Amino acid sequence: MTPSCTNRSQDARYMILSPRSIHACVPYSFSAKAYGNHSYTLKAELQRSYSGNTISSITTEILPGDTKLITLPVPCNLTSWSIYLILTGTGETTFNGRQYLNFNRNRDFKIIIQTDKKVYKPGQTVKYRVFGVRSDLQVVCSNYTITVTDPKGNKIQFYTSNGDDYCVVERNLKLPKKSIFGSWKIKVSVEGIISLELVLSQQSGWCPCNVLATSLEIYVKSCLNSSASSETFKTEI
Repeated sequence: MTPSCTNRSQDARYMILSPRSIHACVPYSFSAKAYGNHSYTLKAELQRSYSGNTISSITTEILPGDTKLITLPVPCNLTSWSIYLILTGTGETTFNGRQYLNFNRNRDFKIIIQTDKKVYKPGQTVKYRVFGVRSDLQVVCSNYTITVTDPKGNKIQFYTSNGDDYCVVERNLKLPKKSIFGSWKIKVSVEGIISLELVLSQQSGWCPCNVLATSLEIYVKSCLNSSASSETFKTEI
């Protein structure tokens, strides 16, 4: 669980509960509460400490007795290590506060590539989909850059897509009828930072894994007069 910071007035007129860390491309959310019969207008800002530039801001009214969840958008290209949450309350309750936020470079979501089969043969069509899921199980709606390369490194597909209404990208990949030894790769990146690579390797078939094991079975049909205790058999393939 992410550590939080609690700001509460001495006469218990308000309380702010906020996470201490921030992630790029992940909305920053915190809660604000007004106690008793006192309301206030809250202005919240995410600000770079070295330049004082505001990354995002929001102003909202907190009514008496209400607890409100407030969300600030965070850009995907955020790279600064020094980010402050600036809180200003005006109205019946007035206050000013500043909280340093730890910048976490680890993204709070996963990219997933799914295929319709486990094994593919030359000439077949690979149906695949790409989507991202955050830790709160919300889908990632952003620009997905997808590159498909053949074993020789040639780009077979290269495109950018936001996906459908559910932020899921679906495409087909037609495999050549003639087998090409080596690995086909589907590479996905989001905002040029996050990348995931799926390898399609071929030996006797196509498989979305790094290695596809194959085996050769030889059946030997012996003559009727051969001995069961013979140590060797001679056969031609």
